[in-house]
Amino acid sequence: MDLTKIDVPNESQKEELRFAAFAEAPGPYEMKAKKPLVPYAPSGKMWNRLLYVVGIRRRNVYVGNFCHTQLPGNDTEKLWKVTPKGNFKTAEGWNDLVERFRSTLRSLECQAVLLLGETPLVGLFGPDHRLGDTRGYPFYWEDKLIIPTHHPASMLPGRSPSNFWLTYFDIHKLLRIQSEGRRVDFDYNVWIPGRGEVIESL
Repeated sequence: MDLTKIDVPNESQKEELRFAAFAEAPGPYEMKAKKPLVPYAPSGKMWNRLLYVVGIRRRNVYVGNFCHTQLPGNDTEKLWKVTPKGNFKTAEGWNDLVERFRSTLRSLECQAVLLLGETPLVGLFGPDHRLGDTRGYPFYWEDKLIIPTHHPASMLPGRSPSNFWLTYFDIHKLLRIQSEGRRVDFDYNVWIPGRGEVIESL
């Protein structure tokens, strides 16, 4: 599978960007529209709802995908997986996707980035950074503030609707840290790996 053969362009906005958000890969609606998280797709509807509750217009958020090709069955294991023995296996073209993603991040005018789902997180930081242990935790990549959080698809009925409010807090946290204009320290850690509890204090 050629992961870069079909290119779904990122959305571009002329207004001031509050932050950037990157999902994992396009679904059938996104491939047809050639835009990520289109508002008439289930995940896109949930994303728009999130932004509405947070109080941000969609045109003030740069939205993109880590991968630009629809994956068979929308299965991210077609891109990468960690085997039971702990080996990190990736699809052909993975390194090209990673470099393309990093190049996109470098080109962004905004300094705050939300990673939606595990794939962009693993692509940027490697397989040691998994969403279950790092969700809501602020990282830095070069000059960008990065916060990983849940993909809107995980909030759909029958999945984990509570992820909606966790992601809501993560967006607020991203905006607050960005507005303070300083690098955060470990006191901002709101996810404690291994303890299985979330402390939302921001």
